[in-house]
Amino acid sequence: MTDREIYELVRRDRDTGFIMLVQEYQGMVINLAYSYLFDRHEAEDMAQEVFMQAYGALDRFRGESRLSSWLYRICVNRCIDHIRRSKRVKTVPLELVDAATTEGGDGAVREAIADALRTLPGKFRDAVILKDVEGKSYRQIAAILGCSIGTVESRIHRGRKLLRERLSDPWEVDNAM
Repeated sequence: MTDREIYELVRRDRDTGFIMLVQEYQGMVINLAYSYLFDRHEAEDMAQEVFMQAYGALDRFRGESRLSSWLYRICVNRCIDHIRRSKRVKTVPLELVDAATTEGGDGAVREAIADALRTLPGKFRDAVILKDVEGKSYRQIAAILGCSIGTVESRIHRGRKLLRERLSDPWEVDNAM
């Protein structure tokens, strides 16, 4: 089903439309939450929270944006709030990073990248995740983040640069952001 078809179904039959909305976008929301939380169970819990919030806000959704963009924004905001509340920072043990670089350990490399992503300022992290993890276009990212395409381009550029710096020298922290 298309966004428009689901939206029309929600307007005609809220509960049935909502079921279709969840079926269509559940995987997307879980994957997006995982790209922020790096824990599958937390991502699934977050998806439930996102859909509960969306259900409560269905009457206020006017169809001016895509349902997927609306859900992305809800998910990003909830994940950021969750991270701020928990103030947790996961780290990768140094021996795993060493093993990843010397023995080609893909899992440890992914964790090192995830850790580096967590250190990025939110505006850069959001843009990089939406582009490089979620594969969204600049236009889609601009709609989700509520900024111009030029701003998206500069945030992705700066975010990738900071990510490269953190991955090449994990002890270097750029506090200027």
